[in-house]
Amino acid sequence: MSWVTLTAFSASGWSAEGELTLRVVDEATGEPIAARVELTRPELVAADASRPAPRPTSRRNSLRVVRPLSARGTIPTTSGFVVDGQVRLNLKEGPYEFRVTHGPEYRVIRGNFTIEKTSEDEHVVALPRILDMHELGWNSLDAFSPDSRHDLSQRMRSEELDVAWTNAATEEVPDASEPVHADSVGDLIAYSLGEASGMSVPTTNDPTLAALTRLTDKTNAQRIAIANPFAWALPVYLASQKIDGNFVLGDWLRLDSPVLKPSVGRPFPTEHPRDNRSLGREAEQIYWEMLSAGFRIAPLAGTGIEAQDHPIGYNRTYVNREEASASLWDSVWQGNTFVTNGPLLQAELEDHPPGYVFELSEGDKVSLTPRVTLTVRDPVDYLEVIVNGMVHYTAKLDEFAKAGGRISSINVSQPGWALVRVVTLHEDHFRAAVSAPWYFEVGGQRRISKRSVEFFQRWLADFETELKSQREADLAAYAPYIRAARRFWQVQLEQANAR
Repeated sequence: MSWVTLTAFSASGWSAEGELTLRVVDEATGEPIAARVELTRPELVAADASRPAPRPTSRRNSLRVVRPLSARGTIPTTSGFVVDGQVRLNLKEGPYEFRVTHGPEYRVIRGNFTIEKTSEDEHVVALPRILDMHELGWNSLDAFSPDSRHDLSQRMRSEELDVAWTNAATEEVPDASEPVHADSVGDLIAYSLGEASGMSVPTTNDPTLAALTRLTDKTNAQRIAIANPFAWALPVYLASQKIDGNFVLGDWLRLDSPVLKPSVGRPFPTEHPRDNRSLGREAEQIYWEMLSAGFRIAPLAGTGIEAQDHPIGYNRTYVNREEASASLWDSVWQGNTFVTNGPLLQAELEDHPPGYVFELSEGDKVSLTPRVTLTVRDPVDYLEVIVNGMVHYTAKLDEFAKAGGRISSINVSQPGWALVRVVTLHEDHFRAAVSAPWYFEVGGQRRISKRSVEFFQRWLADFETELKSQREADLAAYAPYIRAARRFWQVQLEQANAR
């Protein structure tokens, strides 16, 4: 049979044939919890003879289709709807399939039921928790969720999300840091503690110029992150030396449909065939190049600018707050974090959380041992330790388990960085968890790779070519930023201490 996904339509538009009350509870406590429900109705329908079937079907002139449904009185998302404990559904008779989720710390429950004409029934879904990240000293953060007409608090509860930074309102755990206002400007997001900063950005039809102006006007109290790592102006943003964070997982990773290329930005040069996971891998590679070019930039994950009404916190940042004195705000920008859209990855390097800077004197040599605790729901492709952009250790999950979770030590004598990542076999898009880096500073020097600097110099040259090809581009307005970026990258190249 061939499976075809059709556009969602509301169950409330049907004539009521039967009624189902769906209740969602925590398995351990029996208490109702908010959750996200994906409800589908498999059917056999006549095939459209004018359109070829996507795959051969097992029945002549028919297709197996799956109709995703929404429900009246619930909050819709791009992949279902949010249920606040329970929902009453009026459904046409026939078979249904469902999938219930409550963030990555709970198991996903799948099942099916059948509605009979004029039937009334109740179905209870008990969700088992697989890990409590709070108890382990972690808070979950969506680093940017765009303003939505739907209730933020309920959406957050349905995904077991602690904190959301948004340009409208902020929901946080009681002991989190002060409220944060997030303001998206072009490819960037500017964060301010408390209320909006009130900074003025000159009116312009060019979002990139607006972003560059925001960088110029940045205050010491603000933090600025790159929301679009594929941006044409990326090397100019970096050259400002005012970037604090970068989205490694963002709005190019969505549950409703794969994103094959950035809507705005420079296509990533590659010789490999592209697939649904390419864009996610490329965003990760760009981040590695930033690190090797000498930057210490915190990795972030969140819904992103363009994914409005996507399930909040699907891409999320987990923040380590084991030290009671550490604020969430400071911990995020120090990189005491990992980012994920699935696996739960806790990693240490010699008892230090991600973001730690190992300071060595010239001639010192140290051996550092990574320790990793991993919790996953999806089949895992591999677990890796990356050092200076190269694979130091790689293993399949069963190999990692057979080795007792032991990972070979990292021998450090030169400036550099390291991180841990786990990549799943999920095929619809890139699904992974990536720790923030640890840094190795030797004689007060951080790693600056000639190859990575040249990577951004080529990007800058491509950006200049792109600007010249746009008739409406204000080249005079861009000129000061381009000249400053050229100077910055040339200095970085002269200071390079690694190939």
